[in-house]
Amino acid sequence: MIKSSVILLGLALSGLLLNGCANNLPTTVKVPVAASCPPPHIPPKPKLPITNLQPDSSPDTVMKAYVATIEVLQGYNTQLLHILKSYEQPKQS
Repeated sequence: MIKSSVILLGLALSGLLLNGCANNLPTTVKVPVAASCPPPHIPPKPKLPITNLQPDSSPDTVMKAYVATIEVLQGYNTQLLHILKSYEQPKQS
């Protein structure tokens, strides 16, 4: 009687252990990982046309130099914004 109950208990325990092993399937978990970004390549500051003005420059020359300076700075701004945009995080939907 004791032998049969020990065998029955052993079979029950082995059945429980095997049942637990059969349900352990691999689980995929998506976890965001921090990655370092490469340093940005910042273009050198442009030479501004107003730096070439002389104290005796005519008003027409001064105005043209200021307009050209604004255009140069706008182009430089566009370059910098393009570089920053590459570091923008993608939008999650």
